[in-house]
Amino acid sequence: MVIEFGSYQLDDEATRVDRDAVWSFLSSQAYWGRWRTRQDVERQLDTAWRVVGVYDAAKLVRVMIDCGPGVSFRWTLHTADAHGLYEQFGFIRPDHTYLERIPRDRLAQKSRLDHHDL
Repeated sequence: MVIEFGSYQLDDEATRVDRDAVWSFLSSQAYWGRWRTRQDVERQLDTAWRVVGVYDAAKLVRVMIDCGPGVSFRWTLHTADAHGLYEQFGFIRPDHTYLERIPRDRLAQKSRLDHHDL
């Protein structure tokens, strides 16, 4: 099914996904995806209940955040190295009202690391 939003498209036709482009991005640019092998990515695409491609994505994200269904949401984003990129889309560092509860295993790990620095 193709959903049109202006000149942008969301499409769940799996054959439209450029697997080589996905692999190129995940294996070289996405720090959070580099641990995957090509076979992992292929298997995930093959066995996913649904794969949705967004075409002309950077513009679509801007439209959805600024003018579309996400305009009244507080968006949260975690990134280790793309702050400059996301600042272009209006993301800023959280203010003093923001708290986050992390999983217990990460909390325990953080506590061990904090005590190690003492």
